[in-house]
Amino acid sequence: MNRVVDRSRSLEELTGDFWPEPPEYSPLGISVHALRRRPVGTLEADELRRLVSQRVALVRTVPLAVEALRREVHRAHGGILLESVLLEVLAGTGRGTWAELPEVARDFGELLAEVTERGFELSRTERESADAFLTWLTAGLPEALVKRKPGNPKGKTAKIRKAARQGTEQQAQRRTNGQARRRGR
Repeated sequence: MNRVVDRSRSLEELTGDFWPEPPEYSPLGISVHALRRRPVGTLEADELRRLVSQRVALVRTVPLAVEALRREVHRAHGGILLESVLLEVLAGTGRGTWAELPEVARDFGELLAEVTERGFELSRTERESADAFLTWLTAGLPEALVKRKPGNPKGKTAKIRKAARQGTEQQAQRRTNGQARRRGR
């Protein structure tokens, strides 16, 4: 899929899907409606999170959200990622969407591997969502897509697989610890 998007156009213009006015009593509906009318190049990470979490034009919003998250990761200092909720929302996006966007899925997997490698603080649910995505990515996408795209170093695949293994091991350890605590009661 061609990921080049005219960032001066709105989601409505890009998709050709024009929604009727939302009910006045729905603040979320009003917000999402307004975001769909803005040029996609002006959307901030938190606005993209809102659109993705509401499943709005996912084939268009997910790639933009991954780009926004990458910018946040590269700006982050001290192990704190301000847009970790966006990470969780993206990791929880349906596998069908990722299957339509295999290159974006791989990019997101590389980004999650970087987050893991740099040791960012994530909540338990954010970490579990990231681990589940990495596990799915390494098992669910064709090998050619998981490997590497032209121009990427070979080590990226190994990082994705290592992050997925670490996540699986951490999940197993959490389950074991939880079972031990329950038996100890």
